[in-house]
Amino acid sequence: MANTNESRQVVLPYDLARDLLESKIRSLRLEIERILEKWSHHDVEAFQNATRSGTLPEAESDAIIIGNLTEKLREYEEWLATL
Repeated sequence: MANTNESRQVVLPYDLARDLLESKIRSLRLEIERILEKWSHHDVEAFQNATRSGTLPEAESDAIIIGNLTEKLREYEEWLATL
């Protein structure tokens, strides 16, 4: 069985790599905005704080999702910055 934990790298043309990262970043930002709009918020941190404090208890799963999306967004933005 193949080791799924191994780090593999591929070689891509610069323009393709940049386009792929920019596309993923746009997609993540749109999804984050969609969730924020659903709960009438404009800021991820404020939304998560409202959920934690109990103001929006029914938004707990979306708060977890938005946290994961934000983490991925930062990762992709870092990759793009170092490309």
